[in-house]
Amino acid sequence: MRVIGPVGAVAVVAGSMLGIGIFLTPPLVAAAAPSAAWFYGLWLAGGLVALSGALVYAQLGAMRPEAGGDVIFQRAALGPAVAGASGAVMFSLAFAGSLAAMAAAVCQYQLATVTGLDLSLPLLGIPRYQLAGMVVVLALTGLNVLSVRLTSWAQTALTAVPMVLLIGLSVWGLVGEGAGGGMVEAPTGLLKAWMAIYFTYAGWPAVIYVAGEVRDPDRSLPVGLIGGTALITALYLLLCMAMVHVLGMPGLAGAGESGSAMAAVLLPNGAVIMSGLVALALLASINGTALGGARVALAMAQQGVLPAALAARTGGVPTRALWVQAGIACLLLLTGGFSTILSITTLAMMLIGSLTVISALILHARGERGSFSAPLWPLPALVYLTSSLAAVVLLVLQSDGLLEPLLGVIAFVVVAGLLAIRGRSEALSKP
Repeated sequence: MRVIGPVGAVAVVAGSMLGIGIFLTPPLVAAAAPSAAWFYGLWLAGGLVALSGALVYAQLGAMRPEAGGDVIFQRAALGPAVAGASGAVMFSLAFAGSLAAMAAAVCQYQLATVTGLDLSLPLLGIPRYQLAGMVVVLALTGLNVLSVRLTSWAQTALTAVPMVLLIGLSVWGLVGEGAGGGMVEAPTGLLKAWMAIYFTYAGWPAVIYVAGEVRDPDRSLPVGLIGGTALITALYLLLCMAMVHVLGMPGLAGAGESGSAMAAVLLPNGAVIMSGLVALALLASINGTALGGARVALAMAQQGVLPAALAARTGGVPTRALWVQAGIACLLLLTGGFSTILSITTLAMMLIGSLTVISALILHARGERGSFSAPLWPLPALVYLTSSLAAVVLLVLQSDGLLEPLLGVIAFVVVAGLLAIRGRSEALSKP
């Protein structure tokens, strides 16, 4: 059932992108940037890379408007083994791991600040913020199970409210008396700062995963991908300008969590108000992630790669996939060991995104066309592919500790690919 329109598509993308990163990353970038001009330039470059990726995915989505995203595109261009490996990584690590991480963050920091409760205290030997995170995951999964239309409305509301208020706060900060730009005395870690920006912009492909439920996908998918990415890029630049104006570059570099630091200067109880806004933004990201992850599992189950039970739907909603995804996220929350998983997943997702862009180049070379063509093709694909592969190389070169996780990702992808070949073969052999 196609119930997500253009506004809902923009909300899915924007809500998935807007998260805790924009409040934790600016101090790191300010400490690394030689000047405010460099600071703004890095954020603009990150937005242009994300927009390049959005243009590529918009072209792919208009070409094949089916739920599943990367799995659908890679299967068409690179075969079922590659697509199966990518889908297995996305569902079991990326989506469930992201749900766990964001739910833990919103409870450990934002909920604790707003309520004044110490959620780090254990209950039955488990920190309470982890238990609260499980409640958040299960509640938003339940919302997804109830109705796609209701979920789309909730996504729009959870995205629009913090965005409007954050824009207002940024404008207020810019029109007031500021601390001035200034310079950081000894800028360091420029590559690390770029990687942090790269991750902060993540989430822009979100609507592709629910393409099968997007109304008028030829129009709505490009609008959602490009409009949502451009909107968040503009918001990030506006927030960064306000942070520099209010705190100054040296003050921003030492702020820790820049949103609360700026709000504390502008408003009484500013830290509490900002925590509430960040909580809403994170809830939108959690909701969008739950929405997309289940659709990847559904697409793979329909192809015979994952168990057929995950393809079960109630009223068009992939209920079993949603609950299995929530179960994996809750297990990660119980163990508390999801940070390492997310580090591995980040590397995996960059590789998966690169494979999808390669798929776009292959499909275009074969003459496949949709209703939307990315301008200046193949420049957007080359920009995104080059930046993603360079980022993977930089991650490995900057830390010997990332070599083993990268090898683990490669091994996982190989095993998942073999399982995908086997699963696909068995599915084809059935009468």
